Amino acid sequence: MDERIGFRRELTLLFVTLLCLAHLPIQSSSSDDPAMTNYSNGFTFDQSHGLNTQSSLLLTGVSQQPLRNTTWSLVNISTSTPITLLNGPYLTSVRPVGEDSFSWSLDINVTGIDCTCFISLQTNWQEDASFEPFLIAFLGHAHHRPVMLEELGDGSMLGSIEAPPMVSSDSIDLVFNLITPSGNYDDLQIETEICLAPYGVCLEEPAAVTIPHSSQGHTVTLLLNQSMLSLDDGIWFIDVSIMDELLRTSGKVRSSLTFDSTPPSGAISGTDRVTEGEEFQLYAELSDGYEGSKLSSMWSLHHENGTVRTVDEYELLQSGALLLNLTDSGEYFVELFVRDQAGYSVKLRHNFTVENIKPQVILVADGLQISGAQRVEVGPGSNWTLDGTLSLDNEAIDYLWVIDDTTSIRGQDELTAADFAGQGLYEVELIVFDDDGATDSIKFEILISSSDDQISQMVTPLQGFSFLLLLALAVTIAIRSTKKVDFDIPKWKATEDSPSLENIHSSYGSDATVEEDEARG
Repeated sequence: MDERIGFRRELTLLFVTLLCLAHLPIQSSSSDDPAMTNYSNGFTFDQSHGLNTQSSLLLTGVSQQPLRNTTWSLVNISTSTPITLLNGPYLTSVRPVGEDSFSWSLDINVTGIDCTCFISLQTNWQEDASFEPFLIAFLGHAHHRPVMLEELGDGSMLGSIEAPPMVSSDSIDLVFNLITPSGNYDDLQIETEICLAPYGVCLEEPAAVTIPHSSQGHTVTLLLNQSMLSLDDGIWFIDVSIMDELLRTSGKVRSSLTFDSTPPSGAISGTDRVTEGEEFQLYAELSDGYEGSKLSSMWSLHHENGTVRTVDEYELLQSGALLLNLTDSGEYFVELFVRDQAGYSVKLRHNFTVENIKPQVILVADGLQISGAQRVEVGPGSNWTLDGTLSLDNEAIDYLWVIDDTTSIRGQDELTAADFAGQGLYEVELIVFDDDGATDSIKFEILISSSDDQISQMVTPLQGFSFLLLLALAVTIAIRSTKKVDFDIPKWKATEDSPSLENIHSSYGSDATVEEDEARG
């Protein structure tokens, strides 16, 4: 008997304990609550998409911003043309509930409204940044249809919405968030149409295709396999709409798909030999095997000494063309790294040679250009210069003067009397050279005489021959000008004071030049 009483007492104690535990509060995370709609910036609706009501629409939630000047709109999306049914200038209430946390509410009377609608809040979220959270609701008893959240985008668009492009080398999963009026996600029918659209427009009418799908809750996934659908590489548009068990159809969502199963190809064309300082262009012809493909590329320039650099912005005419002007000679190659949207890549290479231009020495003495094996005679007090600045090259050159093989002067582009020891005959060589070590030189003699006359003479066989030729020409002209000409003149009677004919002939025969020279002594 006592054992039965003890057992009943223990059983009663266990029952009381379980009853107390059942009434204890249970902590739950709002982020895991399927009855809530959360946004990544901390804004939440306490209600989920697909809310059903006939008279009053009460929305509540939490925000990390105070929601000042927040307006709202109720938009009918039962058809492809959205219509705003109601709107208001402010929320019903906003109150702080913690640091950077505000509780808000919105109460809307929707009596007599039958629609598939969304409620949008227009907020100034952060200064210039606008934010428009929305919630799908089925109001009344009619005009309800399935809605893919991708139809709305940012809440301001409706109809056939284009989703961001996707790229794959074989298969792509298309994921849609579907809201149905009944909450049932069984017996769904997927309608899909596909067309080739390399430039954002279908080349032909979209063709209906059957694509396998799966659903888990309100998430519907379509599996597109390039091989199974027999699709070529290219850019395709696929339009998707979903029909529920009552044959009610959602709006269309258009997705851009790029199938790319091959790496890009191409070649670089252009000259293979240029000189220093010469502009030249290189061209790359690239292809990814289908129209409308987008390739990214990067050029690099390699020198035989091991230096590598990317091309400068001003050298890049466009993604497939270069304009180069190189001043360092040597063996080069350019490398073009090309990548397509699917991640395939290729490297293209082009070799070329930049040849050095040999400098050309030009020496001028007081305005007269000197050639090799000449002698220049100058006076000791003359203000004369030997100038090498006219020497030619496409880059900076250096100068080296060698006097009598004993004295050298480097980095000086001209010589004056101060660079010589005084009177005498000197052998001078001017050597010019560039940064590649290429040289040119000229050797001549300069005579610094003791005469005070500022005379600079050039003595060469060619100039001597020219002087003799000019002298012979001058003598010929003089002889022709003094030739006797026969013509009749009046006869005059000679007087004693008149000169005789013989005296006249003797005066014509005298040499005026010689007399002038004799007068000069």
